[in-house]
This record gives sequence, C-alpha cells and structure tokens, in this order.
Amino acid sequence: MNPISKKISALLLIMIFSLTFGQEVKDDSVNYETIKNTKDTIQCENVNYKFRNNNDKNGFLCGTVTDEYGNPIKEAIITISGTTYGAETDEDGKYWIIGIKEGTYSIKSYFTKHQFQVVKDVKIRTAYILYQDFILPKIKDTSLEGSLKGSVLDENNNPLPGANIVVIGTSWGAEADENGNYLISGVRTGKYTIRAEFIGYSPREVKDIEIRQDSIVTVNLKIKLMKINLEKPIIYIYPEKETKVNVKLDYKGTFTATYPKYPEGGWTVTAKPDGTLTDKAGRMYYSLFWEGVDEKGFTLNEGFIVKKEDAAEFLEKSLKTLGLNYKEANEFIIFWLPELEKNPYNLIHFSTKEYEELAKLTITPEPETIIRVFMVFKGLDKPVEIKEQKLVPKHRKGYTVVEWGGSEVREGKSGIR
Repeated sequence: MNPISKKISALLLIMIFSLTFGQEVKDDSVNYETIKNTKDTIQCENVNYKFRNNNDKNGFLCGTVTDEYGNPIKEAIITISGTTYGAETDEDGKYWIIGIKEGTYSIKSYFTKHQFQVVKDVKIRTAYILYQDFILPKIKDTSLEGSLKGSVLDENNNPLPGANIVVIGTSWGAEADENGNYLISGVRTGKYTIRAEFIGYSPREVKDIEIRQDSIVTVNLKIKLMKINLEKPIIYIYPEKETKVNVKLDYKGTFTATYPKYPEGGWTVTAKPDGTLTDKAGRMYYSLFWEGVDEKGFTLNEGFIVKKEDAAEFLEKSLKTLGLNYKEANEFIIFWLPELEKNPYNLIHFSTKEYEELAKLTITPEPETIIRVFMVFKGLDKPVEIKEQKLVPKHRKGYTVVEWGGSEVREGKSGIR
C-alpha cells in the first residue's frame, strides 16, 4: 500500500469511528475579518499564509482544534460538506483552508477516540477570513468499568419504589423501580461507598464496595423508618345534647404530657353541644390534650410538596376538605404554620390508617362521626417528586368527635405532642 492509500485508509477509519460520538451546533457567531486589499500575506491563528493567486482569496477558514481541556489535537481532520475542501491540524492543533467558494456549509472536525463536532450554517464570504475553533472531548474508555445492582427494601422486606441509590463522591446513581430493584452501569473500577435514601426512612450506607473491570456487584439494602415526633393531638367533643362521655386512648408508646391528666380507664367528662367539657371536679375545658413518644415511624410514599409561602393557603383548603371547622383549623394553623415556614419546602402527608393503629381511640357512647386529622411533614431544601395524596372529604353528622395533631419527620425518638 502506497503512502497516499495508507493516509486515505486512516482517514476512513477515523471517520467511521467518529460517526457515533459527537455533537452538532449552529454557527451564530460573526467571526469574520476582511482580506480585501490586503498584501500577499495574512495572519490567521498566529500562522502566516502567503497567497498564491486571487482564487485563494475566495474565502479563508482557519482555527484551532483542542480537547475538552484545551490541549491541541494534532492531525485532526476538518471537512466542508459537499466540497473537496479539507485540512489536517498541525502539531499546535491549527488548520487553514483557502479558496472556498462563497456559500453556506456544514463544517466537521473529528479525530480518533474523540467526539466529533459539526458546525452548521457556516457562511463563507468572498475575501473574508472566518475563524472557527473546534472542541473534541475524549471518548471515555469503557474497558475499565463495572456495574452495581441490587434492591432497596424496608424492614418488612417490602420494596421501596423511587428510593435513590448514589455512589458517594460521584455522579453515578439510580432510582429503584416498582419492585425496589436498581442498576447502575458504567462505574469506574475502584472502591466506593453506596448510599440508599427514601423520604421518611433513615439513609443507609455500605462502604468499601469494590468495582472491578466488567464485574456486576450486587448490593441489597434495607432501610428503616425514620423516628418522628408526633405533636399536640387535641380532641374536641360535640354531642347533640349534654352527654357523659368516656374517652380511652390505646397508645403504643409512652405519654409525655396529658391535660387534664389521663387517668386509668380514660378521661370521663360531661360534654355539651358547643364543645364545652366538664370533669367530675367541675373544671371546664374546651378540649382534651395529650402527647407522647414511641418507636414507630410513618410511611411517606405520597403527599404534597408545599412551598413555605403557600403553607397557610394549603392548610386552609386541606383542613376544610378533611372536615375541620374554622375554629379547629385556626388552632391547627396557629400551631403548625411557624414550623412549616422554617423550611423552604415541606413534604406533607395526612396519615390515617397508620396513625389510627398507633393511637386507637375508643369513645363511649360512640359518636356518629369521628374525624381524625394527623399531619406528618418533612422539611426540604428543594422540591422532590412524590405521588400526590388524594384527600377524602369528611362531613359532620350528628354527635361528632374531632381530633387533630401532627408530626415532623426527623432523626431520633418519635413523639406525640
């Protein structure tokens, strides 16, 4: 094979290799310099060029080709679409093409093991110099990579769809699918720490995970519900007529405060239709109050992402839907709004079944309507994606009991206040 054939073969190989990796951009710059009435020699990119004849002055293209770090690329190829014009960069990454007929072209630069770049709609003008540089990032060597796979489950081996798995200190990560499974490909060889996160759960890290070339490493992760504080459950009683009422609370935790003091056998009060409560000593109350601590957490797999500026309006609408009257909603908002406004965003969830299982309420005589509103929230620095919770409207009928409370998800012991 003669030298010219070798050169053509090499260029073909480079072109084939470059077809897969690259980018196309549009030339929006005006980077021209006139060469009218110049002398026989001009300078482009610090390279002096001597014109041979007037045809050379049709159009003049020059520039530099570098990698993503600014290093010049020697022997990079530059071609102009639909023409035989072309060039190859010198050892400083510089090129120049002369005598280009006026027109609009696409200009391409490529080099082996680098991404190509195409600049579209480039206007070549007679007797003008156009400066056009190219940046060709190196194509990552995938021969030194492996993969991570596994699952993210809760303490009861239930999958946690949407859990985030990250490789600490890198940009690699994945999200668990509907079965709790994940796959992270293209991880460079080395040792890493893997972290699994899910809203409402304590993060879990596994250290010294070694990724080897072409390996698939399995890391299964179990994460626990985060401990939370439950705050200020308050109970209102509205019978249709004055009634002696007993309220028992089967709480799977430890009381830290009650008012009036919670006796063995529960609270016994005389309730009036306006909500006034009187104990056997004749003391009057408008509600019953308790708080406590426990070891259980709450699942936050659906809810609402609320900006602190929108918190008051959100609570007004939601509490009305859930059945609280203006007085009850007002007290709820006065207590909780300052807590919500401490955070740029809040994930808010209204718990029903889990809360009722944690704190079972038995009332004698049994009310016709029981409304229990329990808000669980977690402060966020920025919004996250979560399935929106559908609130079921509650309506009062007859003898009614209303309870509201809440909890902030955070590390540490759980409590009800």
